[in-house]
Amino acid sequence: MKYIIYSLLLCIIGLTGCASSSLNPPAVSIGFAGASDQAFLKEFEEVGITTVELSGIHGMIHDDVKFAEMKATLDAGGFRVNSIHYPYGPSFDISNLDAEVRAGAIKQIEFYLNRLQSLDGRFLIVHPSFEPVTDAERQTRLKACRESILKLEALMKAYPGMMIALENLPRTCLGNTSAELNALIKDTSPEHVGICLDTNHMLQEDLITFTKNTVSRIVTVHIADYDAKDERHWFPGQGVNDWHQWAELMYESDYSGPMLFEVTWPVARGSKLTARQMAALIRLNYEDYFVK
Repeated sequence: MKYIIYSLLLCIIGLTGCASSSLNPPAVSIGFAGASDQAFLKEFEEVGITTVELSGIHGMIHDDVKFAEMKATLDAGGFRVNSIHYPYGPSFDISNLDAEVRAGAIKQIEFYLNRLQSLDGRFLIVHPSFEPVTDAERQTRLKACRESILKLEALMKAYPGMMIALENLPRTCLGNTSAELNALIKDTSPEHVGICLDTNHMLQEDLITFTKNTVSRIVTVHIADYDAKDERHWFPGQGVNDWHQWAELMYESDYSGPMLFEVTWPVARGSKLTARQMAALIRLNYEDYFVK
């Protein structure tokens, strides 16, 4: 019933306009695999969401023609690219125990940075590791990851105004606690390396504790709720996070990035919502929790 009400309220949004925080605009993580993504963009534009993170575009980002088409579509819709999500997998793992694999990952990251720069984006989201990470190899993997981060920090000097945003991760991944993530970026320049806070990856600490311990380095976020058992990518309000307290904490910290949703499509009455309904849900969820 909640989703039906939200979809009906889309017309109200369209007629009356929407309140927004100028410092923390609504944003969404989106793929760009086909025509459905472009329909998705149109619906987000309708509700005033024009800041995006691009995810799952590895094939497209290496195809000059498709990349140019994607850029033209984003430009035509007036979309601003906040970030690109670097892929997650063994060959992209900056903590891989094989030095050649790590070197290849850093080379790939440099390619992604060039693409991000051409989109006038700011943040490249990078995972500290793939998984699983065993207890026996954890310290070695942490050392390898730290070495990669220092190399990336040096690389970022060639990309003024852009940053590597290291994402906290769940389960056995590196960076699954605030202490471990802070150790990985210790003494790096805040101009070049920051944190992407994923709010549904909190399996060792609660969201408020994790945020308090890392907030000085948080430069962008992935907003989603979960059940404290595993990541779920639910809408805020469907899980365990205290969103009002978290939002207040972020405002008090002078966080100036977008409130970027990384949520999966909820299901209503056994059917997935339309792109129109999804856009309305995100907009209204943003209004409920993240507008002062």
